Amino acid sequence: MSIYGYAVTMTGMAEREDVLLRFEVLTKTKEPDLARYYTVRDRPEHQRLFRAIRAVLRGVGQEVFYPNPGWQCQDCPFFKACQLRPRPS
Repeated sequence: MSIYGYAVTMTGMAEREDVLLRFEVLTKTKEPDLARYYTVRDRPEHQRLFRAIRAVLRGVGQEVFYPNPGWQCQDCPFFKACQLRPRPS
């Protein structure tokens, strides 16, 4: 949501730096329910977002990754490297 908030701010779609955003969660149960969750993203949130992105990119550059096996493994260029690493306990 922080990325959406930053995009809204940078494109000029919002008049303020702190943007009110909303998650709409539809629960598919016997009686469906729609819940709305509001959140605000502001400059400190954007700064936290970019620190996290930089940390992830630094990890990728150092080839540090957490194996996440699944259906996508057959086409993954890191498949062999993932098989050589011990599974987390």
